[in-house]
Amino acid sequence: MKKRLTVIGSVILSALSVLTFAVCTPISVWATGDVLVSETIFPTLWDLFQALIFFLIYWNAIAFTVLLALRFGLKGTLPFLGCYSGAALIRYLGSLAVGSLMTVGATEREVFLENLGYSGMDILLDLLQFAIIVLIVYLMLLRESTAKMQKNLLPVQSFFRRLNLLHGTVLAAVSIPSVFRLIGRIRYDVFFGAPQGFADLFWMALYYLADICSVAVGYLAVVFLLSKLSQFKKGEQL
Repeated sequence: MKKRLTVIGSVILSALSVLTFAVCTPISVWATGDVLVSETIFPTLWDLFQALIFFLIYWNAIAFTVLLALRFGLKGTLPFLGCYSGAALIRYLGSLAVGSLMTVGATEREVFLENLGYSGMDILLDLLQFAIIVLIVYLMLLRESTAKMQKNLLPVQSFFRRLNLLHGTVLAAVSIPSVFRLIGRIRYDVFFGAPQGFADLFWMALYYLADICSVAVGYLAVVFLLSKLSQFKKGEQL
């Protein structure tokens, strides 16, 4: 079952990563480069869609990491963690390649190297966030024996009733990417100054609200995934 869970989780991460650089990146480049489109609401809506993909990647990774940790302990999660790192490389380097091919002058050596540096920073930041998530899972869930934790926490039966350590771990883990996005958004708004007009204020508030709500949505999504995945016992086929 460990191998099956790892493969299923890795396939989902890979599919979302391919979607990011093969679909999201080209449309983003086109939307920002086309004057007629860039002045419409489409780029903003597309940013929200890309944020959803971003969160789906983390939520799936959290669900599989938690379940593998509970079922098989620390060593059981290592193959999946390696797969996550590979998917992150595919996601960011693929976006760099597609964006470079579509952007005029981006294939020049200086521009490409600069973009490569930004992509490297994005990869490190992504892996840092996931490392914090994994650390939270290990510290909160693996303090007792794996067998005891399985008996007490699996299978997951409820979103809200009988809240336990597992629910708290999920809530803490899904908060990490949202917190990082909020910090980045605050830095951006401080650097560029106050909003100019009601429209800017509205969209700014909407973005902040979406990041905050992502914690609640992420909690429900991860617990739902765990409730489905945890119904399968060791040795059973998914």
